[in-house]
Amino acid sequence: MRRAPTSHRADHPPRPDRPPRPDRPPYGPRPTRQRRAPHPHYRTTRATGPPALPALPALPAPPYQPHRRTTRTADQCWEKTVLLDGRSVVITGAGSGVGRASALLFAAEGAQVVCADVREDWAAETVRLIAEQPGAKGAGVAQRCDVTVPADVDAAVATAVGRFGRLDVMFNNAGIATPVFGMRTEDHTLDQIEALMAVNIRGVLLGCQAAVRQFRAQGGGGVIVNTGSVAGLVGWGGTVYGATKGAVNQLTRGVAVECAADDIRVNAICPAAMPATNFMVPGAEAGSQGIGEEEARAVGASHPLGRPITAEDCAAAALFLASDAARNITGVLLPVDGGFVAQ
Repeated sequence: MRRAPTSHRADHPPRPDRPPRPDRPPYGPRPTRQRRAPHPHYRTTRATGPPALPALPALPAPPYQPHRRTTRTADQCWEKTVLLDGRSVVITGAGSGVGRASALLFAAEGAQVVCADVREDWAAETVRLIAEQPGAKGAGVAQRCDVTVPADVDAAVATAVGRFGRLDVMFNNAGIATPVFGMRTEDHTLDQIEALMAVNIRGVLLGCQAAVRQFRAQGGGGVIVNTGSVAGLVGWGGTVYGATKGAVNQLTRGVAVECAADDIRVNAICPAAMPATNFMVPGAEAGSQGIGEEEARAVGASHPLGRPITAEDCAAAALFLASDAARNITGVLLPVDGGFVAQ
């Protein structure tokens, strides 16, 4: 049986050598401690809240303007933002593939595009497609340009400045692929190696030089977008081709750091294989020529997303990097690969 609770002091009487304190009884429960009264300020703030702020003077009402529209129509609410309105752009390799898709997209976003290509007839066809594009807010002009020749690259920049007043974006896109798909390193001839290095490395370097000179001369910064490759990020694709694209990737980062103080942004897109373009068909004679559908599906199956990369995918990535939406992005190598390099 449990015994009734008793006081601690009742169970343990005081020791004879320690007399009880005069302010409390020798046994029994402790007296209840009285709560101290709260501070007067505490009671005031709890009851009334913080002191009220002084009222601000009322602003005068704007004058009534009956001619001014105060609401937006449905078309205005859904109006698409133009990302490159009035920007002057040079795109090398604009006669096919990523270059043509980018020229069409940039022009649709309001850019004035110099379509530069070593095949002037291909560049002229891109300009024709821009002119026929419904709703295009920009325009295009064809320019023959061999990116391995400094005078040609300078002439493309001069065309942009002469026709549109300045240069805002330089898209160094021109490049060539491995001469034979799946070609081994030891099978490359010296001429093939030098051709890959001349177009893919020297061409991008000359484009960066010409753009930086113009950006610094006119002031106000500028944008450079280069076309690299996932072959420059991982050991995939032709070895010599991948080495040239690795150089493009490193050039992009180096120029980005070097020119950041002048507000010149430099980035690169790094596409995976694009079976719907003539880039996988060396020696193609058409501006848009790719491999068969079965082979394209096999290429897409190598990507985690399961889809092949298109020229339009790369154009959309380049548009983002060229626009003010990426105003605080520089030195970035943006893979357009369906997740290939993330594996």
